Amino acid sequence: MKAFNRRRFLRIAICLAGWLAVPVWGAEPEWKPIFDGKTLAGWKATEFAGGGEVAVKDGQLHLPIGNDLTGVNFTGAMPKMNYELALEAQRLDGGDFFCGLTLPYGEASCTLVVGGWGGGLVGLSSIDGSDASENETAKFKKFEKGRWYKIRVRATPARIEAWIDNEQMLDVETKDKKIGMRFGEIEASKPCGIAAFRTHGALREIKLLALDGAALPPRGVAPAVTPASAPPANAGDKIFAPKDLEALRAVLGQTVKVEGTIIKQGESKDAKVRYLNFTENYKESLALVFMVAKGNGDFTKEKLTNYVGKKVQATGMVADYKGSLQIEISALDRIKLVP
Repeated sequence: MKAFNRRRFLRIAICLAGWLAVPVWGAEPEWKPIFDGKTLAGWKATEFAGGGEVAVKDGQLHLPIGNDLTGVNFTGAMPKMNYELALEAQRLDGGDFFCGLTLPYGEASCTLVVGGWGGGLVGLSSIDGSDASENETAKFKKFEKGRWYKIRVRATPARIEAWIDNEQMLDVETKDKKIGMRFGEIEASKPCGIAAFRTHGALREIKLLALDGAALPPRGVAPAVTPASAPPANAGDKIFAPKDLEALRAVLGQTVKVEGTIIKQGESKDAKVRYLNFTENYKESLALVFMVAKGNGDFTKEKLTNYVGKKVQATGMVADYKGSLQIEISALDRIKLVP
């Protein structure tokens, strides 16, 4: 048997002590439920003019259709940074956002919009004064009435992240960006609240997790959840006519190809959103939508005007905005000229 080596033993002991002291992400997080499913304890109805009557029923917090907003404010202790908030939400009626989740971010607050802008927008309001429909976070997703969606937001000093079911919807680097609220009645949701716009939303399983700043999770990492249904499908190689609104409504939320001649180009009053239309009246066909802030300088009026009078094929997800169909174009390579 080898003689006991005291020096070697001490070296091993010191290494083990250092290893054991390293914070490890992956231990079961200690979530704190902040909605008991029975009462409004810890919550109060937001003082929106024309808001519906908030109620708790069957373990769910209901936000009935209001004129325009109905919501609740969390009255408990809420971190300003290094936390996660998770909940389940569904749209029962209406066609706009069923979960406008307002959360603190340092001394500011911001809102994760789920199902807005006609029913399918997901994004963060606001970044540098631009709301969810106008900034880099804008995405479109099909939401089914009566289906629960698992929503999760993480706020850390470097970024704001969000997931819906297994899909990461938001990953915003916040350095040199002004995070704030959209101007208007929604500001009553500060610092922490949940609202629905002209829509009946239901909420459950609302919980909060305070993160240890020394052991923050890696970027993009969130425990997997099981969605209630499969993600939006691809409509395949079929090419749709922009005026075939009935066929296009049948594939809402799916990625499709449309082909037709561009008739006109337009833009919003603040020039943050631009359009290419296949008909003089945009309601008579699907429109192509361009979020200027997300175009890296490509979505200029001059560049888009070059498509007018030309036949194009565009690829993207079909969304409904206030009864009108559209495809958000993420890059100009999603549009091809057709000979």
